[in-house]
Amino acid sequence: MLTVAAPSTSKSPDLFFVAAAAVFLALIFAAFAPTFFLRAYFGTRDYTGDGRLPPHLLIHGLVLTAWYVLFFAQTVLVATRRSDIHRSVGAFGAVMALAVVASGTYTVVRAIPRLNAAGAPIEAEVLVAGGDLAALTIFSVLVVLAILYRGQPQTHRRLMFLASVNIIGPAFSEARPVGRALDAFLHGVPGFLVFLLAAFAALIVHDWIVLGRVHRTTMWAVCANVVVLVVSLPVVFWTGPALIRFLSTA
Repeated sequence: MLTVAAPSTSKSPDLFFVAAAAVFLALIFAAFAPTFFLRAYFGTRDYTGDGRLPPHLLIHGLVLTAWYVLFFAQTVLVATRRSDIHRSVGAFGAVMALAVVASGTYTVVRAIPRLNAAGAPIEAEVLVAGGDLAALTIFSVLVVLAILYRGQPQTHRRLMFLASVNIIGPAFSEARPVGRALDAFLHGVPGFLVFLLAAFAALIVHDWIVLGRVHRTTMWAVCANVVVLVVSLPVVFWTGPALIRFLSTA
């Protein structure tokens, strides 16, 4: 998303990432329409009973929305062979990535006292704190690698795709429309986990169709992502209570 050295000779790879970016935007809007985008229309009130959205959540929502809008715009620029503009916007993309991590981390810290006030179970707090911080860490690593490999378009776009996939998890919360709709079909299986595996599979299938093989970046990035998820889950639940106690006093 940030920069690309040269356009590919085939439109297929570009169209895949454009379609993926459009799906991300649709998911974000569908999940957060009642609590963010169309908050006034739905009459949504905060945990505290106040109808206003806390400033840090407003900023966080704007930053995350801007990230996915930018991701979509950058994929369109590549697909329409406007790599010159794509490169120019790249520096802004790096700044936006920093904003995503900063606002996301602050939101996690502020979420624990708010969840305590709402009477949320400890398991929910552990998932919010540990899961979201783990996702932000994976996002950070993938974006840094994408910047380092910005001169290799095939590697770059896959890393940015996977980075964007990792931070979309809150859209699948059971407290939101998308999560509730999926829960009726998945019967307790986390919707984000299914989406994550589906995104990995879609990228692999795309590579086979377009390249006739799985791109090396897809192989190592997906494998590393899966390993981190498998390892992080027990760590999150093991260290979660201590983390919650720490964040509750932040």
